[in-house]
Amino acid sequence: MQILLNLKGDNIVLPIAYRYFIQSMIYHTLESQPSFSYFMHNKGFSGEERSFKLFSFSPLRGNYSVKDKKITFSDTVSLEIRSTVPEIIESLLKALAEGKTVNIGRNTLSVERC
Repeated sequence: MQILLNLKGDNIVLPIAYRYFIQSMIYHTLESQPSFSYFMHNKGFSGEERSFKLFSFSPLRGNYSVKDKKITFSDTVSLEIRSTVPEIIESLLKALAEGKTVNIGRNTLSVERC
């Protein structure tokens, strides 16, 4: 399953290596369901020697410029989040429907579409 988010903000400024901030936003969004969020963040699904979080996400897409090791998106960005576990996507959709904003780094973005 996958969801495509359209997020709106003004001058979204992030470091070039911003994937940590996207991952943090996903876990923070899942906090509306505390036990599931705890499980995903701290345990994940176990294999023999590793644990797996079982979700992935795309780079942010939108108009941007790069300067001084920072990337600045002008206004709207899109983000795909994918998982083979339906509960992850369903939990994200439920939480995003309840809260109309997300934080990526120090940027507060409104959820335009999910």
